[in-house]
Amino acid sequence: MKILYIIDGMFNSAGRERVVANKALYLSQMGHEITILTTNQRNRAYFYELPKSVKTVDLGINYDDYVGKNIVSKTVAYFHKNRLFSRRLQAFLNDFRQDVIVTLMDRYIPAILRHRKYCVTVYEHHFNKFAMYELRESRTRKFFQQLVYRAKDWYYIRFYYRRLDVFAVLTEEDKAYWGHEARNIICMPNSILYRPDEVAELDNKIVISIGRLTYQKGYDRLIQVWKTVADKFPDWQLHIYGTGEELGALQDQIAALELKSVHIFPPTSEINNKLKEASLYVMTSRFEGLPMVLLESMAVGLPLVSFDCKCGPKDVIIDGTNGYIIPDGNLELMAERICTLLTNPDKRKDMGHQAKLEAKNFSHEKIMKDWISLFNQLKKK
Repeated sequence: MKILYIIDGMFNSAGRERVVANKALYLSQMGHEITILTTNQRNRAYFYELPKSVKTVDLGINYDDYVGKNIVSKTVAYFHKNRLFSRRLQAFLNDFRQDVIVTLMDRYIPAILRHRKYCVTVYEHHFNKFAMYELRESRTRKFFQQLVYRAKDWYYIRFYYRRLDVFAVLTEEDKAYWGHEARNIICMPNSILYRPDEVAELDNKIVISIGRLTYQKGYDRLIQVWKTVADKFPDWQLHIYGTGEELGALQDQIAALELKSVHIFPPTSEINNKLKEASLYVMTSRFEGLPMVLLESMAVGLPLVSFDCKCGPKDVIIDGTNGYIIPDGNLELMAERICTLLTNPDKRKDMGHQAKLEAKNFSHEKIMKDWISLFNQLKKK
């Protein structure tokens, strides 16, 4: 089967890039012909290494050219870039016909819908229904900009999402939020490489968190929580892996709180090794889709502590069994739960064992088998 994945770029270490890399690797090993088509790569290297059997193409659209411009300039550039993308996608598909087209960003949907007579069309929605509203409000509260964004969302839901063969969300929680708005909706979670023999010892005095240093990930909240933890457990360290626009502010916060046990490291492709060195994974995100790092942490047997943000933690964490779910924003309770696990190594290891068992439900073998079965069914139709 020929499967095309469309994404803006593969140079970052974020979750969507990791999802595409994982799928491309696994599906190519199963004998499928996989192509990753990017629009903003700008000759930068892929962060995650891929086998030579995976074809990579960049169309050179560069949607990020209009970042930082006013809403009128953004709107004009948006339509211009979309027309350019549509033409270049058409030229690519004329030369390389595909059986399935999967996009991870909604801006590409109008163009791929023109090819739905010939290929299966899929949109993987990697946030939750409300996440984009929260993200935009964190960047601007200008009424006109918010109005334009909401009008665009309304139009896409009614005239584009419903025409796709598949509108895929990552969690049952998010699927319920969409309700009848997307009649072609399915829940298909992210998948991970599950190795039975890879298990963290949970003896090192390291708590870990991985992700971009942005408002979404809520590291300002984690650092505030850690202040309480560090006062009681000065010999434990918090390791954060990531980069982003809030790096300077977070470093200032760490300095102001005099937290010598907090260390921010650059992104790494050796995620599994870093997870196995830790004894607990903590997530303080304000909103998510289904965080890959939660699944990858479970895969090496790390217990989890996470805020109950929309969406993801409820589909992954069984409270009190493989970790703790904390009411969103309750910093005091999160610090208390972390301290409980730092104090009690037996409980930490029991939760880690349960996390390892739960991770099997998100293995490539299970999830990608479901995807291929779905693609085959839709092809026959």
